[in-house]
Amino acid sequence: MRDYSKNPEGRNPRLPGFSIPIQALFIQLIAFCLTLFMVQVLFKLTGWMASTLAFGLIQGALAALITYVRRMPYWWLPIQLVFPVAMFLLLALQISPVWYLGAFFILLLLFWGAIVTRVPLYLSGHAAWEAVEELLPKDRPLRVIDIGSGLGGLVLYLAAKRPDCSVSGIELSPFLWMVSRLRQKLSKTPARFRLGNYEKLNLAEYDVVFAYLSPVVMDSLWVKTDTEMRPGSLFLSLEFEVEDIDPDIRIAAGNRVLFGWVMGKTPRIQS
Repeated sequence: MRDYSKNPEGRNPRLPGFSIPIQALFIQLIAFCLTLFMVQVLFKLTGWMASTLAFGLIQGALAALITYVRRMPYWWLPIQLVFPVAMFLLLALQISPVWYLGAFFILLLLFWGAIVTRVPLYLSGHAAWEAVEELLPKDRPLRVIDIGSGLGGLVLYLAAKRPDCSVSGIELSPFLWMVSRLRQKLSKTPARFRLGNYEKLNLAEYDVVFAYLSPVVMDSLWVKTDTEMRPGSLFLSLEFEVEDIDPDIRIAAGNRVLFGWVMGKTPRIQS
């Protein structure tokens, strides 16, 4: 069994201790310097002067390559590739800085959770909601939470289907949280949504914990669930498994798989 105590947060040991966005900015800076050097060498050797678009394409390609070598989350590859080109094009259009500021704050609201937790927005879908509902015991009320609830679809669905249960979601992105709250008000379901980080929750308060997060955080999430959740409670993860911990449940949810662990039954973490 894997020894989680040596790497309790499940981080890639090859990456430095900086957050992913800071690493991405450093990579863009390195790619810019390399591109500038390459363009100057090419100009001296061939007389070719790179256009703004060509410079951006070269920088983006180098940044994406470095990102791949550094084994950063895969969804950063297209961001690193497109970012320099987009910036050069926007500068060429001479758009008012006010629009840049507005776009920045909108993107910050939307992707704040991904920036902080390295978890992009995944939508679980109706098939996953039905699969989760089928796994909920019918003989008693339950406390259920979706950690990283996104737009709130699963929480709203379960709250409507199981009014006897207390169903809630927690989301770090302010924009997604506001959308969830609005949907709850319009649907008039008893669902509840919190703005915050699931890492600060005490999972002992819940009978069922559902997650659709990212492979990047599954190791640290297992440490938290295994430490805090009560024996007999259920931890569910859509699509992403916990390395070296065999699931007690494995069922199809559309074109994905829903994994489940009955806490206290699965072998515990070794110290």
